[in-house]
Amino acid sequence: MELHDICFYLTDMFEGEKSKAFVHYEPSVLDYTSDAQGVLIVENDRQKISIALKGDEVSVRTLVGVLEETLFNRERVRTLYVWNIKDLVSYFRFYVPNFKIPPVSIVDIKIIEAFLGISKNSPKNYIEAVNRSNILQQSERWLNVYKAIHQPLMLKVLPAIETTPLLDKVRREWVYPYYEIEGQANGRLNASNRFKNGYLPHTMGQAVKEVLQPQEGHRFLSADFKSCEIFVLHWLSKDKELARIIESGLDLHSEIYRVITRDEQINPTKRDKSKIMFLPVMYGCGSEGLARQLALDVNVSKELILRINSTFSGAHDWMMEKQDIAKRNQKIEDYFGRRREFPEQEAYRARNFLVQAVAATFCQEKLIDLHKTYEREFGDDAKIVFSVHDGYGATFIQKAFKDVNRITKQVLETESKICPGLKIPVDIKFGIKLSNMKRIE
Repeated sequence: MELHDICFYLTDMFEGEKSKAFVHYEPSVLDYTSDAQGVLIVENDRQKISIALKGDEVSVRTLVGVLEETLFNRERVRTLYVWNIKDLVSYFRFYVPNFKIPPVSIVDIKIIEAFLGISKNSPKNYIEAVNRSNILQQSERWLNVYKAIHQPLMLKVLPAIETTPLLDKVRREWVYPYYEIEGQANGRLNASNRFKNGYLPHTMGQAVKEVLQPQEGHRFLSADFKSCEIFVLHWLSKDKELARIIESGLDLHSEIYRVITRDEQINPTKRDKSKIMFLPVMYGCGSEGLARQLALDVNVSKELILRINSTFSGAHDWMMEKQDIAKRNQKIEDYFGRRREFPEQEAYRARNFLVQAVAATFCQEKLIDLHKTYEREFGDDAKIVFSVHDGYGATFIQKAFKDVNRITKQVLETESKICPGLKIPVDIKFGIKLSNMKRIE
């Protein structure tokens, strides 16, 4: 279809009073790093139009201009029902870096259904999209997170990250990450290698870190929250012993190991054992599993579990209360309303879901805050290039080092807005290579 025909049909579709439309595309991932072409599908209650996405800068810029006057014009369109609009925004942003969708009402059915634990394929047509949206809007439990977290992620933050490449010096190609919002059961972003020229941040070993480079004149920064899930567990359960340890400023894992084992001689090996002991037990690890993890006699692991549960009774009791709810109802909602179902025999899995889901949302809030701050303070001189659960990777120009360090720490360690009272310390490292990052005191 020629451009003037596209313009005519879209103008006709959205003529008169503010309209509604269902927007989706094929294939399921628009790979702007390859020569593959896609199709943008727009339909309302009267018409349907399929628009070829040719994958070159001229045609995409021209199409974006038409869409801004029709589909993305809030004077013409009241509501857009969409299926994973993040990919479409990333696609357009790759060719038109300043592309932004204006503040029309966007209902991303894929993200909302995933948040609510509903697993379905994309709606087949406009009518199904509207009907499924109407069902979702009977409840507003998803609305706060959708507005505060999902919309900034899908319209701004992730498209910016997905179109900011790193150089693979072996392949001699720019490579890009790919993310899916609410892609994991615990609410975390799911990263996958869906692009022809892509890389997978979640599984970067030393070999991959060795070959990835930022653009010329830039350096790497990594920022990771310390003991994120333990801080979230304390925030949720208000456990008094966890509160004492956190407020003391002592090393969290060392002190947990000390109070559990009553061993005053702590070394790095013992500290690491705390990591594979405390949270696994809180999440339901039994004596046999713990014995295998720590290479201990089962009777010793039973004693350790008793000590953990009694020492941190506030956290344990909170966990068991939530597990009982999940067992009784075979489903449960996290602090934000994220819903998951658990068979009765797997009710213990609700424990880690309730903590990890809040931790995931907190980390996404901070990802959004950091992106906004970098954009405002540094422009192109500092950018987030990937996110891995409770950590972030960024690049920056060398002369901005001190400001980037200070602002990153300030943003990430500021109290959460969506989890009032929750603050988590961050560990920041720098380097020319991701394989050799160092902390600078």
